[in-house]
Amino acid sequence: MSLDKPGKAVQLRLDGLSPMSAAWLRSPRATAICGGKTVRPRIFAACAGESARLEAFADGSERSWVDGIHGALNAFGGVPQLVEPILLHSPKGPGYFVASPASLLADLATHFEFIALPPRKAAGEAAEMFARLSSMAEELAGGRAFESLDELNMELSLGPGVGSPPPGLSPLPAEPFRIARATRKVADSLHVHYMGHWYSLPYRFIGGTVSVRDDGREIQIQSMGGELICSHKKASAIRYATDSSHIPPGYETEEVILRKRRFGGSEYISWAEGTGESAAACVRLMLGRAKHEEQAYRSCGALLSLGKGRSGLLEKACRIALERGKPTFQAVKAIIEDLEGRAKA
Repeated sequence: MSLDKPGKAVQLRLDGLSPMSAAWLRSPRATAICGGKTVRPRIFAACAGESARLEAFADGSERSWVDGIHGALNAFGGVPQLVEPILLHSPKGPGYFVASPASLLADLATHFEFIALPPRKAAGEAAEMFARLSSMAEELAGGRAFESLDELNMELSLGPGVGSPPPGLSPLPAEPFRIARATRKVADSLHVHYMGHWYSLPYRFIGGTVSVRDDGREIQIQSMGGELICSHKKASAIRYATDSSHIPPGYETEEVILRKRRFGGSEYISWAEGTGESAAACVRLMLGRAKHEEQAYRSCGALLSLGKGRSGLLEKACRIALERGKPTFQAVKAIIEDLEGRAKA
């Protein structure tokens, strides 16, 4: 095995299929400017057939892992049948980084149509190969300060190169890989907030933490263990995407709701009644106007919060909003601002 010349790497094989191995390497003693900040870059390495590729990123995030895989497949000219993440470990710890989480690897495998092998610790030839790539990255970039990641990647491109690709590569898909993930807390309204929209999920998940998966067309809500809970078409114009089956009639009396929900419709009404009749009337109208009253919880809470330290002013603003036929949070907020402005004039 030798990486002394560009484009030379160990060719791995498993049952006649062509694999690609990928890993985060030890970070070289280098810095680069990214987004106006000086960072210590992470180096992504991929090997397939007689080809190897190094690419620097500002961090070791999921997004960087995806971009590293995508860049390697483009450089190698296609998709191998197998992809194997390699886990590199160091006694010092911070220099080495693990591969992508299993959920993201499964998403990549589905999109690019390869078989994802379970991540394994570096051993034997794989350990030696990635150790040499780490040394190569250090020789090319160690001890230097780069003006940008592009400048650093230009330097890294002088190392391993693209040699003979492994046999049996499949064409890259026409559509780019679009997966974003986020962790969200399930609100009392039985929705999670993502990118300006609210997506419902079954009431039994109230108060829990879930993972939101976005592929550009569909929103999937998963348990933190990766199990699919529900899915929605990605919202564009609508603010709330609510599945009526998630909030069946009478669900409010279920033990999990009574135990975990902090505020429901009755609690918002009671809160408003403490301010005055007009505030309570506004809240009742807001709850009743929504297709599902849960969709109005956030607006009701925002409206009632306007009365903090000025409940009299909120009650007056709600009365004016009712007279104008606009009992909404935005209308009441504007009225309060107008009343305060006149008082100061």
